[in-house]
Amino acid sequence: MQRRARKVFWLNPEPRSYWDTGDSIVGEYATYCDGTFEVRNLRQLEAFVENLV
Repeated sequence: MQRRARKVFWLNPEPRSYWDTGDSIVGEYATYCDGTFEVRNLRQLEAFVENLV
């Protein structure tokens, strides 16, 4: 998928403080992404989209 897309972003609904703890392996996914972002609500989603343009 990464080769076919211009960019790959991982939008994670978990709080960033939980990343790579317990069974979370976001850091491993991040290796294959152009960015990983905490997106738990509409405000965070809006901020993510605004930064794309």
